[in-house]
Amino acid sequence: RAARARLLTEKYVQLRFKNDVERMQHLFAEDIKLKVDVSKAGMLVGMKIKSLLNFHSRLIGRDGVVNYYHALPTEPGDEKPRTDSFQCLDDACVVTATVHRPVVGRVTDIATLRWDHNEDLLKRMDLSFWAR
Repeated sequence: RAARARLLTEKYVQLRFKNDVERMQHLFAEDIKLKVDVSKAGMLVGMKIKSLLNFHSRLIGRDGVVNYYHALPTEPGDEKPRTDSFQCLDDACVVTATVHRPVVGRVTDIATLRWDHNEDLLKRMDLSFWAR
């Protein structure tokens, strides 16, 4: 299962860093759940993310999660995490990405992706942001 989760996560990361939301949404289960934690992101990053998500920290359903990716696209120069850095166990992978943004500097997000191993669809994501 972990090998399959790694392959699916690699596909997700490729699409994510191309901002290919159209193709990425086909990886999402209809009832996908997304939880966003900005408690360690600092005030500027936290408020920016919260406002872009209309102050929701939990999104349920494909349409809501798609809106997240439209609100927070990757930017030119963002470095895609390497596949060998993914930490996978059973049907879940943890992916860490760090980007640089004006004013706030480095922003790191740690994503835990949980896959439905029967359908090869992403069923849950937990995202945690922090800035330094």
